Amino acid sequence: WAEEWLPACAYRRQAAKDPGRSWMKRLGEWLLGGGIGNRIDNYLLATTTRRWKKKELRGMKNNKGVRMGLITNKHFAKSNPDDFQEKVLAFYQKQVADLLQKNAPASFIASSAN
Repeated sequence: WAEEWLPACAYRRQAAKDPGRSWMKRLGEWLLGGGIGNRIDNYLLATTTRRWKKKELRGMKNNKGVRMGLITNKHFAKSNPDDFQEKVLAFYQKQVADLLQKNAPASFIASSAN
């Protein structure tokens, strides 16, 4: 497709090398593939989570001056700079409340306040 879309572009075609399954890779997968690997993974997850919670509690900031945060789970880790998620959720809840106040019948608002 590159030749069709970029006819003036000179490039060298290189075949992708197949990494194969070296003995080191097989050994590593065998050693870490079972319960030991899960325990190491759980330990590293707990360590990372604990470390980032301390940073958040101290109010540490990154190089740009934004308060640092990290949300971690077994299957993901994502940044949460300056409690961004909480700000978005608070803004959303305020918008929903404003819409309900503006567009809902008075009987609905009175019953939802209780």
